Amino acid sequence: MVTRVSIVILSYLFSHWGASASCSQSAVEAPKRPPSPRPFRNPIIRITNMVTRVRKKMLNSEPSSREHYIEQLGRLWEYTKVYPRNDKLSSHEVSIELDNDIGRGGYGMCIGGVFLGRFPVALKVLWDDKRVELNESSHGLRGSALVDHGKRRLYREVQVWKGFNHPSILRFIGLYTQGDKTYMVSPYMQNGNARVYAKKHPGMNCLRVLLQVAEGLEYLHGLSAVHGDICANNILISAFGDACIADFGLSIVEGKSHPECYSNSWHNGGHVRWKAPELLVDNDACRSTMSDMFSFGRLILEASSPLFHRSPFIILTS
Repeated sequence: MVTRVSIVILSYLFSHWGASASCSQSAVEAPKRPPSPRPFRNPIIRITNMVTRVRKKMLNSEPSSREHYIEQLGRLWEYTKVYPRNDKLSSHEVSIELDNDIGRGGYGMCIGGVFLGRFPVALKVLWDDKRVELNESSHGLRGSALVDHGKRRLYREVQVWKGFNHPSILRFIGLYTQGDKTYMVSPYMQNGNARVYAKKHPGMNCLRVLLQVAEGLEYLHGLSAVHGDICANNILISAFGDACIADFGLSIVEGKSHPECYSNSWHNGGHVRWKAPELLVDNDACRSTMSDMFSFGRLILEASSPLFHRSPFIILTS
């Protein structure tokens, strides 16, 4: 019995000895694992970090050396168009030209300015809209409060706009406050909106403009964002003839915006002649990527007209 057990044990040991030896040998002879590669860093992030460091030095520097850092920031902006989209731009970065009235709209106006000492910019400010509203506390007590709807609209637009980064989307530089006014700063588009540009350049390449708008819309919709007011007035043309989508006051981003909490003026806003039918007849309808595409179709029809520079769909009076 003992002999039989010994034979079984020896057979087991011999049968597993080769496998364990080969495993130990392979473990010894296995080449060393190469070091893991460094994680890839987006070049835009690297440039943004570099600009942020230079900007911090500029803000903390003495007046005698501040111009040096502003010149560095200007060069970086000129070649990269990257800036850290700060909510508190300083007077060293932005200066306002109060007599340079660029344009006015239903919710605000744009005036000209200068960024980093040499780049023309547009500063958009919304009209003051402070209203007394009744509210009810959790204890059932009624009261009133002064609500600044203009400031609400401003920060709502900024929260949506500052997340976009595409050549066909007007770039958001930052917020600048002077006195009691807060301005949204963006590059100045020398050729105005698409309708103004068409009036001055009858032979403009409409197909090129429409293609760039389509690329911008594709980018927005890929981020689950809805512009909400696509029309020629909101398409700005650069000095090189490139189109950029602008004005994000009626825009929403899925998962980040809460249009059910917005005012009636927001829901009723926008250019009527470009609105999708469901937004005109259904008070509960909300802007969507599909309503954006309807408006883009109207823009195509508008741009295809020989009278692009005139008010389109003139027969629609209400």
